[in-house]
Amino acid sequence: MMVRAKDLIKTYRLEGLEVPALRGLSFSVEAGAFIAIMGPSGCGKSTLLNLLGCLDRPTSGTLEIEGVDTSKMNRTDLAILRSRQIGFVFQTFHLLTRATALSNVMLPFVYSDFPKAQRRDRAMKLLRYVGLQDRMRHRPNQMSGGQQQRVAIARSLANDPQLLLADEPTGNLDSRSGLEIMALLERLNREGKTIIMVTHSRELAEHADRIVHLLDGVVLRDEVVAERRSATAQLGEQLA
Repeated sequence: MMVRAKDLIKTYRLEGLEVPALRGLSFSVEAGAFIAIMGPSGCGKSTLLNLLGCLDRPTSGTLEIEGVDTSKMNRTDLAILRSRQIGFVFQTFHLLTRATALSNVMLPFVYSDFPKAQRRDRAMKLLRYVGLQDRMRHRPNQMSGGQQQRVAIARSLANDPQLLLADEPTGNLDSRSGLEIMALLERLNREGKTIIMVTHSRELAEHADRIVHLLDGVVLRDEVVAERRSATAQLGEQLA
């Protein structure tokens, strides 16, 4: 099992008040799955993603990633786990504006033990993988939104993580670029990556195996997608 969450509770303290974000949430994700998480604003999606990404710890409950209980780890151990096993793809890309695509993809190596002699070759290989072999020297302001998101995906793969967390990965893109990004995520999933994607779009969610619906900090419904959409097929139809 890639992810196993049991009775997760996360409570924030704001100005002396306790504000519950997760209220005993439980769910699991098998290795190699593609999961979409949906729900209204304030339902706990961002909090859950922060916990899954080892950016925070639950107030109580357990969260295992590849058999390791992250709820008992200190910040240093969480950072190590995060850098080695988890990749992040954000809606707003989070690229360094003054750095080239190649430098952005190499950034995660600063916090890893990946061999220095191989870092540049690894970054170039990843940019070729996402179709940006001719944009390696370009900075973000010289690329389209879709190209920037491809750089961000290449960066997320730098340390070869098995779990990818995607937070509204097509939210800032036009429909064509969004389909291309979804096709890339589908390809990564076919090649064995476990993907957990937060989205407000039912249409995007149907590219996943399952849709986990949240409401008020708990799982309202866990739905198996009967017939997955295929961005790859949709792009092919547009070109036909």
